Amino acid sequence: MRTAAAVLLLALFAVQSVVAGGDSLRARGRERPLSLALERRDDGLQSADGSIAFDVLESYRQGAMSKYAQNAAIISQNKALAANGTAMLAKRGQEALTYYGGATPLWYGTVQIGTPPQSFRLFFDTSSSDLLVPSYICNSLTCRGKKRLDYRPSADATAKSTNKTVYTYFTDGSQATGTLLQDTVTAAGLTVTQQDVVAMDSLPSAIGGRITDGMGLAYRALSAAYSYSFPFTAYHQGAQPVFGLSLSRLPGKSELVVGGYNRARLAGSPDYYAVGYSPNSQFLDYIQISQGVPTLSGQPALYDRVPMIFDSTTPTIIAPPAYAAEFWSYVPSAQAINSTYWSYDCASPPAVGLAFTRAATKVYPIAAQGEYNFNLGTLPGNSSRCIGALLGQNLGVGNAFIVGDVFFKSNYFILDFKQNRIGVAPQRGF
Repeated sequence: MRTAAAVLLLALFAVQSVVAGGDSLRARGRERPLSLALERRDDGLQSADGSIAFDVLESYRQGAMSKYAQNAAIISQNKALAANGTAMLAKRGQEALTYYGGATPLWYGTVQIGTPPQSFRLFFDTSSSDLLVPSYICNSLTCRGKKRLDYRPSADATAKSTNKTVYTYFTDGSQATGTLLQDTVTAAGLTVTQQDVVAMDSLPSAIGGRITDGMGLAYRALSAAYSYSFPFTAYHQGAQPVFGLSLSRLPGKSELVVGGYNRARLAGSPDYYAVGYSPNSQFLDYIQISQGVPTLSGQPALYDRVPMIFDSTTPTIIAPPAYAAEFWSYVPSAQAINSTYWSYDCASPPAVGLAFTRAATKVYPIAAQGEYNFNLGTLPGNSSRCIGALLGQNLGVGNAFIVGDVFFKSNYFILDFKQNRIGVAPQRGF
C-alpha cells in the first residue's frame, strides 16, 4: 500500500540447501556459501484502494530511461578504451557514473565494507556493475541521514585509494563526485579483498530519501570504472563463478546467493541459455538472452524474437512501443491508455509468460495476480480495469525487452559467468 511503511524482513536460508556450482566451495572456512537475505521496500506503487500510483510508475519509467542512456555511454567508453588496450583502462584518473534516479529500488540487503566491517543496506542490480556508497566526506543534508563509509586509516584498515575521482550524474542534471577505493567487502557469506568501491563525497538534494547505495552484479563492461562486480571478484578469489537470485512477494523467500544457487527454491532443474551480445559488440555487457519472446496462454505473442535484458531494479517489463502494441493486440480486453500503458479486464487476466528460444517450446510463467505481479494495480476510478506490467518505451537498447522483477518473482534466476549462461527455473511456492 502506498501509505504503508511495512518492510518485509526476509530470513537467511540454511547452508545445506545451497548448490555451489556443482562443486564444494570453501570460502573462509565454509563448505558452501550462505545466502544474503533481501528485504522489500514499499515503494507506494499501489494506493490504499489498490489503484495504481501513476506518479510512482512514471518515476520508474523515467529512471529506466536515464539508466539505459548512461549505460550506453559507459559501454561506448569501455569499447573505445578496450580498442586501445586494457592498459589505458587502468590509467584513467576520473570516471563517469550515474545514479539513475526514479523510485527507490524494491529489493535490498545488508553488506559489510571495510575492516572493522561497516554495514550498508544496498540494492542489488543485475544490469549494472559498480558498488556505490556515500563517503564520510559527504556532509550535505542528503548524506546526513545515510550510513557513510569512513575509509580513513583510523576507521578502515583495509581501504586503499586508487587516486581516481568519480563523477556521478543524476537525472536532474546535477553532479556529485566520489573516490574510487579498493576495500574488503562481505556479502552472501563471502568475504573478498580489494573490491572496487565508489565512495561518494557529495549527493545532491534532488535524490531526497531514496536509497542510492547499490551493488551491481553484471559484467565488467557495464562498470564506469571498468571494475569487476562482487560475484566476479569472489570468483577470482576462489568462489564458484555463479550467483542465484530469488525474489518473492512472500516473507522469507527472497535472497541472493553468490558462489552457487539455492536448489530448494527451484521447482525442477534449471534450463540454461547462452548470454547474448549487444549489437555490434564483441564483449559481454548486459545479462541478456538473444532469442526471447513474450507468450500468452503458452503461445508466442510476438512475431519476432528479441533480446531480453534482465534488470532486478525495474518492477515491470519494458518493450519498444511497437512491440508492446503488438503484444497487447493479442489480449482481447486490452485498451491503450497511451503508447506506454495498457489496461485489461481484471476479471479475465492474461496468462503471460516468457520463452527464450525461437521455437518457444519452454515457457516461464509470470503470476497474474498478487502484489507486484503482472497486475500492477487497478485504473484509478475504475476498479474493473487492471494495469498490465508490460510497458512501451524506447530505452536505446535496440529491439531488446527489459525484464524486471515481475519475472524474477515467479522464476529463479542463475548466472554462470564462467560458461556465460543464464539458468532459469520456476520458483517453488513463489
